[in-house]
Amino acid sequence: MGKQLAIKSLAVGIAGVLLTLVIGAWFGPNSAGSIESRVEVAANSALASLGLVEWHATASGQSIDLEGVAPSEAALDGIVAAVKTASGVTKVRTERVDIVPPADPFSWSARK
Repeated sequence: MGKQLAIKSLAVGIAGVLLTLVIGAWFGPNSAGSIESRVEVAANSALASLGLVEWHATASGQSIDLEGVAPSEAALDGIVAAVKTASGVTKVRTERVDIVPPADPFSWSARK
């Protein structure tokens, strides 16, 4: 009788430890939602460090979707390279980036 009680107690203890590990993995600091949030913050910080405050990065897992307006393909390549260096970023997508070269020469006039 004592041996069966010990086996049941051991089984309950093991089940408790496994349940705790599963809950910790689901809600802990390395959960999918937490990682995605950290990646998005890191990517937006990389954009801000370049002075691109009008740009926005959205995370989907560890992939980043960029939104903004780049003056050229070369500038976009530089922006993508900077975002790729952000912590946790594995892929950068640019489908929502527009490339619009600045008007040159830019003329402006006013009349009164």
